[in-house]
Amino acid sequence: MAAAQEPADIAALVRALRARGSSAVERVRAARQLSQISTETPELRTALVAAGAIPGLVRCLRAANSPTVQAAAAEALGVLANGSAAHQTAVAAAGGVQALLDCLRSSSSAVQAATARALGTVAWTHRDNQAAILATGAVPCLVRLLGSTSSEVQEGAAAAAPGRQPF
Repeated sequence: MAAAQEPADIAALVRALRARGSSAVERVRAARQLSQISTETPELRTALVAAGAIPGLVRCLRAANSPTVQAAAAEALGVLANGSAAHQTAVAAAGGVQALLDCLRSSSSAVQAATARALGTVAWTHRDNQAAILATGAVPCLVRLLGSTSSEVQEGAAAAAPGRQPF
């Protein structure tokens, strides 16, 4: 992934998320590449956030009519937020907490699992995000997901429970 670490390449990935003309395939590819880059170093995560990756991913959660796009965007948001209170705050400021909560109601188990995991990461040690999640009534939805027939959805819902270590 070294080529995508250049600022121009990061900007191109963010543009692919935000552009109205981007196809679902382009958005999924961009979200997955951003997710991969995010795992490399904290500095790269910070560069992605500075380039506008979080609002772009939130837009994908809200505007996507593709569960594959929503799942990839949720996964990338979780990776970007992991271990950084500033990035967790940025997700909330971009409307990401509410967008993730809305995606919990998806009929797609992949979206449900990725969204629940991302919520767990966005809320991990972040009291304001925890309070926002509790205030929206997400707990009954997460409890319902714990009863899913999909072990991936169950694990995601368990990861979103208060006090749990994020993935």
